[in-house]
Amino acid sequence: MPNPILDAAIVGPGRWGQRLVDAVSVPASAKLRFTHAVARTPDKVRAYCGARGWLRLLDHRILEICDIDGKVRRIEYPHVDIERAELEAFAEAVAGVEQYPVRAEEAVHGVAVMEAAIRSARSEGQTVAVEAAAV
Repeated sequence: MPNPILDAAIVGPGRWGQRLVDAVSVPASAKLRFTHAVARTPDKVRAYCGARGWLRLLDHRILEICDIDGKVRRIEYPHVDIERAELEAFAEAVAGVEQYPVRAEEAVHGVAVMEAAIRSARSEGQTVAVEAAAV
Protein backbone atom coordinates (compact mmCIF):
# COMPACT_ATOMS: atom_id res chain seq x y z
CA MET A 1 0.00 0.00 0.00
CA PRO A 2 1.40 3.46 -0.82
CA ASN A 3 2.10 5.71 2.15
CA PRO A 4 -1.04 7.57 3.21
CA ILE A 5 -0.83 11.27 3.89
CA LEU A 6 -1.49 10.83 7.61
CA ASP A 7 -1.16 7.99 10.10
CA ALA A 8 -3.42 8.49 13.11
CA ALA A 9 -4.26 6.97 16.47
CA ILE A 10 -7.67 6.49 18.03
CA VAL A 11 -7.46 7.81 21.58
CA GLY A 12 -9.68 6.44 24.31
CA PRO A 13 -10.90 2.91 23.69
CA GLY A 14 -7.60 1.16 24.41
CA ARG A 15 -7.51 -2.54 23.49
CA TRP A 16 -10.97 -2.52 21.84
CA GLY A 17 -9.84 0.40 19.69
CA GLN A 18 -6.72 -1.50 18.65
CA ARG A 19 -8.90 -4.39 17.51
CA LEU A 20 -10.93 -1.94 15.45
CA VAL A 21 -7.75 -0.49 13.94
CA ASP A 22 -6.43 -3.97 13.16
CA ALA A 23 -9.76 -5.12 11.70
CA VAL A 24 -10.14 -2.50 9.02
CA SER A 25 -8.21 -2.85 5.79
CA VAL A 26 -7.53 0.52 4.16
CA PRO A 27 -7.79 1.03 0.39
CA ALA A 28 -4.64 2.09 -1.45
CA SER A 29 -6.22 5.49 -2.22
CA ALA A 30 -6.62 6.37 1.48
CA LYS A 31 -5.38 9.75 2.68
CA LEU A 32 -5.66 8.72 6.34
CA ARG A 33 -5.22 5.46 8.16
CA PHE A 34 -5.48 4.57 11.81
CA THR A 35 -2.39 2.68 12.92
CA HIS A 36 -2.75 2.64 16.72
CA ALA A 37 -5.27 2.90 19.51
CA VAL A 38 -4.17 4.16 22.87
CA ALA A 39 -5.79 4.35 26.27
CA ARG A 40 -6.90 7.80 27.28
CA THR A 41 -4.07 8.60 29.64
CA PRO A 42 -1.70 11.51 28.98
CA ASP A 43 1.43 9.36 29.23
CA LYS A 44 0.20 6.83 26.68
CA VAL A 45 -1.03 9.52 24.30
CA ARG A 46 2.30 11.39 24.46
CA ALA A 47 4.23 8.14 23.96
CA TYR A 48 2.61 7.68 20.55
CA CYS A 49 1.86 11.22 19.48
CA GLY A 50 4.46 13.38 21.21
CA ALA A 51 7.29 13.32 18.70
CA ARG A 52 5.22 12.94 15.55
CA GLY A 53 2.76 15.81 15.72
CA TRP A 54 -0.89 15.42 16.62
CA LEU A 55 -4.47 16.64 16.31
CA ARG A 56 -6.80 16.79 19.28
CA LEU A 57 -10.50 17.62 19.26
CA LEU A 58 -11.80 18.96 22.56
CA ASP A 59 -15.50 19.27 23.35
CA HIS A 60 -16.42 18.85 19.65
CA ARG A 61 -15.48 22.43 18.88
CA ILE A 62 -11.84 23.12 19.75
CA LEU A 63 -9.21 21.67 17.44
CA GLU A 64 -5.59 21.70 18.57
CA ILE A 65 -2.94 20.95 15.98
CA CYS A 66 0.70 20.27 16.81
CA ASP A 67 3.04 20.02 13.84
CA ILE A 68 6.18 17.90 13.83
CA ASP A 69 8.20 20.93 14.95
CA GLY A 70 6.11 21.22 18.13
CA LYS A 71 4.19 24.36 17.12
CA VAL A 72 0.62 24.17 18.46
CA ARG A 73 -2.31 25.97 16.81
CA ARG A 74 -5.77 26.12 18.34
CA ILE A 75 -8.91 26.64 16.26
CA GLU A 76 -12.19 27.29 18.05
CA TYR A 77 -15.47 26.66 16.26
CA PRO A 78 -18.88 27.92 17.40
CA HIS A 79 -20.89 25.63 19.67
CA VAL A 80 -23.35 23.44 17.77
CA ASP A 81 -26.01 21.22 19.30
CA ILE A 82 -24.99 18.13 17.32
CA GLU A 83 -28.07 16.02 18.08
CA ARG A 84 -30.41 18.87 17.16
CA ALA A 85 -28.52 19.50 13.91
CA GLU A 86 -28.77 15.81 12.98
CA LEU A 87 -32.51 15.71 13.70
CA GLU A 88 -33.15 18.94 11.79
CA ALA A 89 -31.16 17.68 8.79
CA PHE A 90 -33.14 14.43 8.83
CA ALA A 91 -36.47 16.30 9.05
CA GLU A 92 -35.49 18.58 6.15
CA ALA A 93 -34.48 15.57 4.06
CA VAL A 94 -37.78 13.77 4.79
CA ALA A 95 -39.70 16.94 3.89
CA GLY A 96 -37.75 17.25 0.63
CA VAL A 97 -36.28 20.64 1.60
CA GLU A 98 -32.59 19.62 1.65
CA GLN A 99 -30.56 16.55 0.84
CA TYR A 100 -29.30 14.70 3.94
CA PRO A 101 -25.60 15.57 4.47
CA VAL A 102 -24.52 11.90 4.64
CA ARG A 103 -25.00 9.98 1.41
CA ALA A 104 -26.62 6.57 1.70
CA GLU A 105 -23.42 4.95 0.40
CA GLU A 106 -21.42 6.57 3.23
CA ALA A 107 -23.89 5.41 5.88
CA VAL A 108 -23.90 1.86 4.51
CA HIS A 109 -20.08 1.85 4.43
CA GLY A 110 -19.97 3.02 8.07
CA VAL A 111 -22.19 0.09 9.06
CA ALA A 112 -19.96 -2.28 7.05
CA VAL A 113 -16.88 -0.99 8.93
CA MET A 114 -18.55 -1.60 12.30
CA GLU A 115 -19.66 -5.08 11.20
CA ALA A 116 -16.06 -5.83 10.17
CA ALA A 117 -14.89 -4.73 13.62
CA ILE A 118 -17.43 -7.08 15.23
CA ARG A 119 -16.32 -9.99 13.02
CA SER A 120 -12.71 -9.25 13.90
CA ALA A 121 -13.44 -9.14 17.63
CA ARG A 122 -15.27 -12.47 17.40
CA SER A 123 -12.24 -13.99 15.66
CA GLU A 124 -9.73 -12.89 18.33
CA GLY A 125 -8.64 -9.79 16.42
CA GLN A 126 -8.04 -11.38 13.02
CA THR A 127 -7.85 -8.82 10.22
CA VAL A 128 -10.99 -8.87 8.09
CA ALA A 129 -11.95 -6.95 4.97
CA VAL A 130 -14.79 -4.45 4.94
CA GLU A 131 -17.45 -5.97 2.72
CA ALA A 132 -18.85 -3.70 0.02
CA ALA A 133 -22.60 -3.36 0.25
CA ALA A 134 -25.02 -2.24 -2.41
CA VAL A 135 -27.36 0.66 -1.68
